[in-house]
Amino acid sequence: MSFKGIGYQLLVKAERKAGCRVLETGTVPWLDAKEWHGEPVITQRGNDVRIVAVWARHQGRGTFKRLVANIEAAGYSPVVVAPFAQMEAILTKWGWTAAKVGDDEEWRPTKAIVLGAGRA
Repeated sequence: MSFKGIGYQLLVKAERKAGCRVLETGTVPWLDAKEWHGEPVITQRGNDVRIVAVWARHQGRGTFKRLVANIEAAGYSPVVVAPFAQMEAILTKWGWTAAKVGDDEEWRPTKAIVLGAGRA
């Protein structure tokens, strides 16, 4: 599974159309290419950092949790857009809430992520 093909291009196009700036790996300190397969689709609109499509190289080792914590530490609000079932289960466990925003389902935290506090 890679996000660099046509699916990646369609997601990026949709995010840009929605007024978001695409954040590529290496363009911000908290988005390291070594952590992800392919190119993750993460965008920014205002203070929101939208996590659209990510696939961790080492699943179950806290990569996603670190990403969210580092987004928050940088002063931004993490938003997960239309998560797949496994990610939705993680977000529910963390106490995030979902809301329909336009055509998207957006999940937002109800409290900050604390690294080292339980498993992701």
